[in-house]
Amino acid sequence: MKNLLKLLVARRMSATPIGMIALGVGWLIARRRKQRQAEPQTSRTRRRMPAHR
Repeated sequence: MKNLLKLLVARRMSATPIGMIALGVGWLIARRRKQRQAEPQTSRTRRRMPAHR
């Protein structure tokens, strides 16, 4: 049911230029989110470097 709703919303939004922009932005955000989840957890954590004075 959820996939059907997504399909209908996407078809309706793709009919307008603003809708196409919104779909493109959503696609980019989803793609980045999936890439970040695929990375190992250790590569995402940043280590603090001591300040050099």
